[in-house]
Amino acid sequence: HFSKWRMKTQAQQCYSLSKKKNIKPDFADAKLSIAEYFLLMENADSAIYYFRSVLNMNENHEGKYSANRLLVNLYNQSGNKKLAAFYADKFIRICDTLDLGKRQIQAATVNNKFKYYQDEKRERELENRERQYKLTALGITVAATIIILLLTIVILYKRNARIRILLE
Repeated sequence: HFSKWRMKTQAQQCYSLSKKKNIKPDFADAKLSIAEYFLLMENADSAIYYFRSVLNMNENHEGKYSANRLLVNLYNQSGNKKLAAFYADKFIRICDTLDLGKRQIQAATVNNKFKYYQDEKRERELENRERQYKLTALGITVAATIIILLLTIVILYKRNARIRILLE
């Protein structure tokens, strides 16, 4: 990644170390890094080779996106408008693919949020219903208790009234 940061000395050291260790770039990010190294060293032919090898891989679209973008810039700078247009077309198709993927992710996120809020609303409705049932049960219990107390008072009052009449 020293090449991306335009750190020429560190990029050279890193590249020579990878050559000494015989490290083979076998994934898109490694090939992109090597291509960017060759761009930094102003070796456009080697950079083009590695950018094209990224395009031939079936890995992530982000790597192909970067490789196409850089190939368009390279061919534009060299004046090869035909190849620049060819890679620009590929670049646009990859942008559409990436954009479509992001739109699908966003749609799924919106759908998940909608379901979350729908479930949350349902839970609140159930909690409100449960609270209403509890309040209704409490009201019925209080009313029944008051009625029983009133009946007990009335019964006791009548009984006491009869006892007073008998005692007189």
